[in-house]
Order: sequence, then C-alpha cells, then structure tokens
Amino acid sequence: MNDHVRAFLQSLGPRRPMNFGGRRADAPSALLSRAARRNKLRVTKARNNHYVVTGGRRVVGGFAVHVTSLPSSESVRASLSMPLAKRYLELDGLPVPMGAQFLPEDIDEALSFFDGLSAAAVVKPASPSRGAGVHTGITTREEFLDAWQSASGRRPTEVGADTRLMVEEEVRGLDVRAFVVGEKVVAAVARVPLFCIADGVRTLGDQIEELNALRAAHPLLGKFDHDAESYARAAGHPLGRIPSSGDLFQLAPGINMRTGGVTVDVTDLLGTSVIDLAVAAAWSVPGSKAAGVDLIVPETSTSAGAKVLHVDVQTGFTTHHYPWIGERRPVANALIEKMREVRGG
Repeated sequence: MNDHVRAFLQSLGPRRPMNFGGRRADAPSALLSRAARRNKLRVTKARNNHYVVTGGRRVVGGFAVHVTSLPSSESVRASLSMPLAKRYLELDGLPVPMGAQFLPEDIDEALSFFDGLSAAAVVKPASPSRGAGVHTGITTREEFLDAWQSASGRRPTEVGADTRLMVEEEVRGLDVRAFVVGEKVVAAVARVPLFCIADGVRTLGDQIEELNALRAAHPLLGKFDHDAESYARAAGHPLGRIPSSGDLFQLAPGINMRTGGVTVDVTDLLGTSVIDLAVAAAWSVPGSKAAGVDLIVPETSTSAGAKVLHVDVQTGFTTHHYPWIGERRPVANALIEKMREVRGG
C-alpha cells in the first residue's frame, strides 16, 4: 500500500462498509432493463443475452449483458488493445505512463527496455485481463522474467484481443475508475485492498470478523472467497490486541476483487481537473460515448501528477451500483438516457 492510498483511506475516518444483508447483485441486463422501463422504453429479448430497446416503433439501442450499443467498432478495438487506446491518449496530449509493448518471444528487447527504466516496472497482458497476469513493483531481472512468464500465460484469447505484453513504469497513486457517459463522469470508485481502521474499542480480530461477514454478504464481493484473518496473521498484525483508534491495517494483497480488493465511491470527491481529464480521455478514443476510464491519481482533488491507464468501453458498471463504501450510482440509467439522446429523443 503506497502513501497515497494510505492517506486516502485514513481520510475516510469512521465511514463503514454498506450492509446489503446478503442481497445478490442484479445482473447488468436487469439493471439496464429496469432503467429502460423507468424511461418509458420497451426491452425485447432478441436472443440469448442480446436485448433491443425501443420507444414506440423506433429502435433506441440495445445491449448484451453490460455492453451497450453506444460504442463504435473502433472504440471496441481500443478496449481490447491497451496499446491502441494509449496511442489515442498520447495523440490527444494526455498523460500516460512511459512504456512499450512486445511480442512474447521478444523477451530480450523487453528486458533491455526494462533495464533502462528509472522506476519499478509493471508487466501485464496488452488486453484487459481482469487483473490476471498483472505484476507490479518489479525491480530486478529475476522478478521481471517471472512476471513475463506469468503474463504470457494469462493473455486473453478472445477474438480481437491484443496478444502482446506491456512493460511500463509503475505510477504510484490511488487507482480510480471513472465511468464517463457523454461529457459527464456519472460515477467513480477508488479500488483499494480490503482494509481496517481500528476503532480503539475492539480487538483487530473482532473487527476483521465483522469485515469478513460484511464482505461475504456483499452483492458482488461475496462471490470471491478471501480470508482476511489469515492474511492479517501472515502480515504479523496483532489480532488479539486493541490497536489505537485510527490505526490502518491492510487485509488483502491488492485491489483485484477476486483477491480481496474493495471499492470506495469517490464520485463527489473528484476535483474539476480530474473530471476533465477522465472526460478528455474517454473522448480521445473515436466513438467512445460511454466508457470506464482507469486513472492513477496522487489525490482525488487534482489531476496534478495523474496518469491515464486505459479507456474501456466494454468494462462492467455494476461496481458503481454496489460499492463497498459510499453512495450507489445509477450508471445503467445514464446509459439508457444516452441511448435515447443519441437516437434523437
């Protein structure tokens, strides 16, 4: 956990995770269908998970699971290739991490590039992989070679996926995903490891037990097993002691939900310059009318020192409907309203 993440989490103070009481998450198609009906539109199933949205006799749009008809084919290509999306960002003069991409067999060239970096490196598949095969904090050749082998084996294989690997300088900061629809950031979450801020009353073990129960009952996170107590014990945290109020403890290795990551809604915390950067990033990719924009920011209040990691028109939006901490954001409604706007009412 870097200093930027630590400062952000400590700024949350006594804010507690939401208690969904074991409720399961609505499927993206259910969220979109409900939003369409609220907008007095009709949803008809075409086949399997494909749906058509109509208003009167006009087709307004459609969706398949969480992917809507809003993106252009070029923006979909950029979503499947982070180097292509990065090139669009660079052409628009937006800040991105320094890096390069290589075929898996070009390991000698990649290693030479790594040797020339002045900071720790990130090695990852060039297509989004839901965190699989992504390695950070690489500082030695041995770590690089291990990461290269792992990332090579976790490259996505679907049609259109970029089969290369990326090597970038690691940017330290808070990982933020902003969901942009049109010219607005309609939702944003910080992605952080599971954590505990001591209340000064209960033992750390008791607080972790409560967090484990809340996570197991969470609509999205409950699908992924994570033993926070075992992680805390391995990290040497004092489970049987009452820590001082405000002490912060990391309870997961990283931000991936599958390994203990959680989300904090930061929509209302983003400064104007961060919002402008997210919108500009989405608009830098041709035909990107709605997209998740991944950012690294030192602070949520300013874009100073921020970098754009990726623009993905195929990313899911349910994390914004079900955050670990913070307000739920109706992204599905914004997507349906944008469909109607694009079709002229």
